[in-house]
Amino acid sequence: MKKMLVLFIYVVVGYGLFINLATSVQAKEPVELEGMSIKVNSNTSAQQALTTEAIELIGPAAETNFYYEIFSELEDDEHYVSFSITNSELLMEPSALTVMIDGEPVQSISLAGETEQEVKIPLEGSALEPGIHTITVSFSGTIIEGVCVSQYSTGNWLTIQPNSFLNLDGEVNLSSATTLNDYPRLYVGSESNKVQVIMPKEASMMTQQSAYTIASYLADQSTPASVSVVSEDSVESLTGNIVLLGGTDEFESEWIKRALQDELSTVNEDALYVTQITLTDKKHMVNALVALADDPETLVTNIRLLTNNETVEQLSSEDVQLKDAEQLLAAKTLDRHTIELTDLGLTDVLLDQANTKTSTYYYDLPVDKYNISDLTVDLTFKWSEETIPTSDKDELLDVLRQTKLKVIINDVPHGIVLDELAEDDNGLITAQIPVDPKIVQKNQMLTFQLDTSGLQTDGMCISTEKWLYIFDDSKLVLNVTDNQADSPTFIDRFPFPFTNKGEDLVIVVPKEAPTEDLQQLFSSLSINNQLPNIRLVLTDDVSEEELASGNVIFVGALKEHPILRHNRDKLNVLYEEDAPSLASYGFLQSEVEQYAFVQENIWNGDYHLAVFDGNQNTNHYLSEEFLSYLRTTDNQANIAVQTESEQFFTYETQSDNEQIEGDNEGPNTETISKIGFVIAFIILVIVIVGLIYYFMRKRKSVE
Repeated sequence: MKKMLVLFIYVVVGYGLFINLATSVQAKEPVELEGMSIKVNSNTSAQQALTTEAIELIGPAAETNFYYEIFSELEDDEHYVSFSITNSELLMEPSALTVMIDGEPVQSISLAGETEQEVKIPLEGSALEPGIHTITVSFSGTIIEGVCVSQYSTGNWLTIQPNSFLNLDGEVNLSSATTLNDYPRLYVGSESNKVQVIMPKEASMMTQQSAYTIASYLADQSTPASVSVVSEDSVESLTGNIVLLGGTDEFESEWIKRALQDELSTVNEDALYVTQITLTDKKHMVNALVALADDPETLVTNIRLLTNNETVEQLSSEDVQLKDAEQLLAAKTLDRHTIELTDLGLTDVLLDQANTKTSTYYYDLPVDKYNISDLTVDLTFKWSEETIPTSDKDELLDVLRQTKLKVIINDVPHGIVLDELAEDDNGLITAQIPVDPKIVQKNQMLTFQLDTSGLQTDGMCISTEKWLYIFDDSKLVLNVTDNQADSPTFIDRFPFPFTNKGEDLVIVVPKEAPTEDLQQLFSSLSINNQLPNIRLVLTDDVSEEELASGNVIFVGALKEHPILRHNRDKLNVLYEEDAPSLASYGFLQSEVEQYAFVQENIWNGDYHLAVFDGNQNTNHYLSEEFLSYLRTTDNQANIAVQTESEQFFTYETQSDNEQIEGDNEGPNTETISKIGFVIAFIILVIVIVGLIYYFMRKRKSVE
């Protein structure tokens, strides 16, 4: 019987891609849903892309790695990796592409006389055994004939195209059991595994918050748009693995009740029960992560244990009762002042003639960029010791002096001349590189890359074998000021200050808030897969005392929030008949699709307030594109809009209510005084020039 294979993109390392091969192996008997209203239509594909963007290899020598992991034995079938490559037409013999599996050469392809090729490499034997495997693609390019001739040129290149893929097909051995050790791997979304987080039709606000929390955690590790939060009544079929999350008495659907019939009695009081089950219609099957609690408060309190990497790594049994989240997580507070290379996704880095630089890594700054007062990069590394003929020593020493390591932060390079640094007794070199904090204050997203110059030498007859080995305990150290009150309330700080450490965030929503909007909002508030302490509250249930307890985000129109409507005169945006007067700030009202503004919390000035809303022609209050813009813009403004054509515009009020009051009363009087002074000065100059001209004419006529 053929079982399904699900392939997941797991983590990007350098130019390589880490891929997991998961199987629908189960310990418990599958729950049969045949004859129920739900359909199981697992849509899995044996093919998975190796890369989402083109990978360029620059000659004369370069290589890149791809990784895949197999969790169960595969039966005989067609397993292979396919590369779509393009290369320079200048390449000549012996230019070649060599593919190695786990360090063993498998096949070499000549590149001379070709500019496009499809290369298919079979995977056999040990390459199909359970475990992690490495595919290495090495490029050797020659463009000029001769001995000891430099081959470095912009015309010496090869590109691996995005339509390259890995194909693993066939039956799997079902001898091993699925445990919670497979979480979150089985629930990371991909093109072939669309994951649904299913909550009850009449889910409480706490249950909804739990669903958005775990969806944000999974989505952060998944391909875009592959994880969704849905209500049980909207699910017609299961096309990928699912998460069933709710209170023990909240679900209504018959198929979910059947799926959970053996689990409900296992839930302990005051604990979050977590297990995995398999659902099948006898033709297809999917895995389901079950997260149940007797009451929603227990669910929302302990769900964070499923979104904290350190506690997730400890899951290994078939099921578990989770509790005491506050106590467990108190000792696992994220260090927001240090970013290690492993946090960026880098392990120990070897840079040499074939790999002179890493790819660019992206990381959300774990603190408000405005509060970074100082930033240093602490590197620990080794570099090669050379053994060369005496006659070549002077030439090589000149080459060594040219070897530099560059740390590129937000596209700004910071160089180190290596021969100026001394080794310690263990042969290690340490370097501290200061970075101007202004470089990271333009964007809440940090970009990081390591690059070198001088590892590749033009003296082709000098064998230098130079390399740099950077250890992954190297880190970026942030010095942060704690005076949050001095930071401006601008949209370019988003998601700060709403994710400030130690501060609560109250999200107030109307009853019919779209699920997609709230899922996008939770994802945008995640800083490196960690959410702030959120309370999701229905607008009819929120109190002024709760609104004064922390930062606040309102989702929805003014008329949907009575408590906000009552305080409309304290908002930084003018409202006319419950509609925002966006034209007062230079926006074309009819073109605006969504808008947002930030200001001080009107119930407690120590915190902040944001409002997200859409115009009357849309069913959504915010969009993924709008939130992405807020996270990446460097415009210092407190009002932002998105138009129907997905353009973004901003406006900065002078201060809280100052500009609005001026708009209510007509043009600002200070501005009028300045304009009047300028006009008067121009008139005076004209009069003086006229008088001078008059007297000069009169003097000439007398003469």
